[in-house]
Formats: sequence, structure tokens, C-alpha cells
Amino acid sequence: MQARNPDRSGIVERRGVPIAWEIYGDGEPTVLLVPPWQIVHSRIWKAQIPYLARHMRVVTFDPPGNGRSGRPLTGYDHDATAADVLAVLDATATERAALVTLSRSTWQGVILAAHHPARVERLVLTACALDEAPRGGPDFHAAVGDHPDGWQRFNAGYWRAHYREFLEFFFAQVSSEPHSTKQRDDAVGWGLETTPEILIDGR
Repeated sequence: MQARNPDRSGIVERRGVPIAWEIYGDGEPTVLLVPPWQIVHSRIWKAQIPYLARHMRVVTFDPPGNGRSGRPLTGYDHDATAADVLAVLDATATERAALVTLSRSTWQGVILAAHHPARVERLVLTACALDEAPRGGPDFHAAVGDHPDGWQRFNAGYWRAHYREFLEFFFAQVSSEPHSTKQRDDAVGWGLETTPEILIDGR
């Protein structure tokens, strides 16, 4: 159940892949909330949408690889995902927007602002993740066995063998505050809507 239903929704195709978008509110300016990466979809912004939509026009979308969008096996590099954001701007008749990014979607925001500055009114970068190296663990494709410790779980082989366990670990780190069990459970559920192979390609 959503705290606020979208006023409009639709699908745009890019590279033959459907991308699902939603619009909330009709004020100014337009804010585009960019999901961090394929591990979650637009519901990651569910707590922000109702407030923001009272004051401005809010656009969200599910990234290819999760939610109501298509799931190609490849095409999750930074330039491709930035082009997905541009396709959503075009499909929603958004000439210019404030982009709000989170974690790895910092890349999309920076790329879009650099290559299409006329489309970006301002850029809000939160919890930026611009480091390409796996956090605190071994080489991303190195063997780690079935019982890696801590951030060693940020590993392709571990994701393939223990995907749910990785999601539970990862979102426990993301939502580490007391009484965050609802946020963690939601995020694990969103993560289960995609596959390790899609996340590996997007890594």
C-alpha cells in the first residue's frame, strides 16, 4: 500500500527495454528521484514522495533490472543508466529537473549534468558511491568460500551462492539504526525482485 498514489504512470522503451515511470504532483520545480542501482527500485523513495509531491512535481522510475521495468542481462554500465534517466525525462515531458541521486546513482547524475546541462536544474548527491573497488573486501571476482566475513560478502561468487544472505547483510549496513527492521525487510524484498547476475553486470 502506498502513502500516495501516482497521478500518472507509463512506460518508455530504450534499447527495446521497458522502463516504468510515475509522476506525483504538479508543482514547480520537477524533482527526479533516481534509484541507487538495480538492487532496489523506485519504492526506495516511498518516504520522501508524499511530502515532496505536496510542493512540487516528482518523477520516479524503476531502473531496468528491477521493479516494473525490463530485465536485460547486460547494459548496466554508468553511461547506459544515465541514458535511461534521460529517456525518462523525455517520456515525462520534463525539460529540466532537479536530480536527486543516492549511492551509485551519483554516476548518472554527474554524467547527465556534464553531457546535458540544460536538462539539470540542480544536482543533489546523497551518500555518494563513486569508488569502483569492492568495499573493504577482496577482488570482486575472487573466490571467497561460503563463509566470508563482513564486506568480503561484496563478491560475485558469494552473491551467486548466497544472494539472500548478501541482501540481509548489505541492508543491515545501510539501515543500521535501531528499529530499522521494516526498512531492511522492505529492501531485501526489493532486492529479491532482481538477480545476482544483473547486479554483477551493474557492478
